[in-house]
Amino acid sequence: YNGANGATCCLSASEQQSQIVSGITPWAIASFGGSTSASGAKRDGVNAISWGKLGGTTLGVTNYVSTNTSQTQVCNGNLLARFQEVDVRFNNQFRWMNANNCSSGFDLAGVSTHEFGHAVGLGHTDVPGATMFPSVGACDFSISSLAADDKSGYSAIYSCR
Repeated sequence: YNGANGATCCLSASEQQSQIVSGITPWAIASFGGSTSASGAKRDGVNAISWGKLGGTTLGVTNYVSTNTSQTQVCNGNLLARFQEVDVRFNNQFRWMNANNCSSGFDLAGVSTHEFGHAVGLGHTDVPGATMFPSVGACDFSISSLAADDKSGYSAIYSCR
């Protein structure tokens, strides 16, 4: 995790890191690896979590920087390749809040859970209320918990491991 250039409102740096790390936990295959000076979104061999100005209304983005196509597996009719490097970035231009103090801000833990869903291989769903739905409203704290649709997608990928 590289906390440099983190959001200026409304969570402390330690709260930002805690909220981001909490988004990794629901996806059992991923884990937090500690701090780094890597900035993310570039091929450097580091799975980086960082902050930046992403533009528009994008709250977070997951970049599949590198995959190993020699390590593939067919699972439920889908060809899966092993990710070697995945970087996750959060937009530092938004107001990030928690449920205790929300007033027009966004749930960093929920957006983190969504982005790490991408990091483990999930795409967007058309099921409203699911973590992997492509948008979330201000002060909506429902997406930090996985919905049945999210769990089903995860199981479809990882049931063949």
